[in-house]
Amino acid sequence: LTLTLSLTLSLTLTLTLTRRGYRCLEMRSRLGTKIELCSLLVHVDFASDRVGMSFEGHLSPVYSVQRSPFMSKFFLTIGDWTWRLWNEELRAPVITSKYHMSYMTDSCWSPARPGVFFTTKMDGGLDVWDIFYKQHDPTLSLQVDADGLKTVRFQEQGALVATGSVDGSVYMLELSEGLSTIQNNEKPAVMNMLERESKREKNLEARAKELKAKAKRAEEAQKAEAEEKTPWEETVA
Repeated sequence: LTLTLSLTLSLTLTLTLTRRGYRCLEMRSRLGTKIELCSLLVHVDFASDRVGMSFEGHLSPVYSVQRSPFMSKFFLTIGDWTWRLWNEELRAPVITSKYHMSYMTDSCWSPARPGVFFTTKMDGGLDVWDIFYKQHDPTLSLQVDADGLKTVRFQEQGALVATGSVDGSVYMLELSEGLSTIQNNEKPAVMNMLERESKREKNLEARAKELKAKAKRAEEAQKAEAEEKTPWEETVA
């Protein structure tokens, strides 16, 4: 499948998709203009018109990619039974949710609060996450529909949220002031938390590379030692 994206900044990008199951794309142009379409979860280098980095972690199709409106280098993905929060500078997620009993289908960041986002599930559940207070459990879980929920979106002011089910029903929810009004020091606190998790992940990546390089050197040394011990007659044969 090939998608050609014609952008308002007179920029055209063509993506050739060869892998099955990748459904969503979140992109920004050089000037930061947001572009949303369907594609493989990739980081596109506009300077060279090529894919600069791919991110792998989900065990199934990726159904949602949502970049934080407050912290642009962090983005949220939905796939399999989890959501994952990524830093575009790293190949591994900085936060991965627990595995849910039901398949996850969509996500949406709050435009009003940096630490809040909503997720939907195939069991009809809507989860409210507030990572300003806790990261591993939803702040609120609602059973909205008996069938699965397919999508969720915020009103621009962040006071209303709409979610749609697989049977075509649409539900509009009004949020409390606590979920729609930014808290004191919320943005720097959330940013610091995500940077701390990113630093930890960078250290893990560096350690993994170090161990891999060490193992490679040991393998090469062992191979060289074995070759030195091999009789010259066997080498000639």
